[in-house]
Amino acid sequence: MTKRVNDISIPSIELRADALVAVDRGDPYRDWAQLFPCLNELQVMDVESNHVIEDSIRIGSWNLERGKEWQRAADLIERVNIEVLFLSEMDLGMSRSGQQHTAKELAARLGWHGLFAVEFVELELGNPWEIATPVESTNVAGLHGNAILSRYPLHKPWLHRFTQSDGSWWHRRFNEPRLGGRIAVGATLETSIGSVEIFTAHLENNQGPTERADALRELFDRRLTHLPSVFGGDLNTSTLDPRLHTDPF
Repeated sequence: MTKRVNDISIPSIELRADALVAVDRGDPYRDWAQLFPCLNELQVMDVESNHVIEDSIRIGSWNLERGKEWQRAADLIERVNIEVLFLSEMDLGMSRSGQQHTAKELAARLGWHGLFAVEFVELELGNPWEIATPVESTNVAGLHGNAILSRYPLHKPWLHRFTQSDGSWWHRRFNEPRLGGRIAVGATLETSIGSVEIFTAHLENNQGPTERADALRELFDRRLTHLPSVFGGDLNTSTLDPRLHTDPF
């Protein structure tokens, strides 16, 4: 059950350390994931706004890769006049991105409404090339997720966690232990033609096209089907199955 919150619950360093020991010894990922309330929370970031959608709206989708360059991203968003933005891979309290809540910082800089949900609780500092540069020895929160930012109010927000994604292969194959799984986030916008649903997903690159197709079917069953919709995100659309090959080309 998703809980809408003003601030995401920050898991303690001790709980994250215990979870790392547990998954190292082979405990089921889902057993430990349920101890982290943040995985079932949807952060709602509201601002005072009287902006009204008129004849058209410009929507963008961006995997911002940790979000640590959010200030440069804000400059570009303003320059090209994006009004709604789907964001993937945004850090909250990760050493590699300066312990910032990158989605919240970007929303505040733009003066926009926002939604943020945790995709993964990161149990270590990141992948090998990220920790090759000097970083702090601990993550303040260790959270990584997706967001929707909007110049206009976001109504009826929702979070969906895909059933075939638990993040376990990141530990086994990439030495990047994490709890959680891929997600979609959605809401509605009020326009002159009525409500329009917007939603964004981040699909798993370490599964094959069959599982990604299953995830999309799951997602489209979840959406408010009577409304016109705009869908985007990082869909990792390779037709190759990484479990069957090692050469991405």
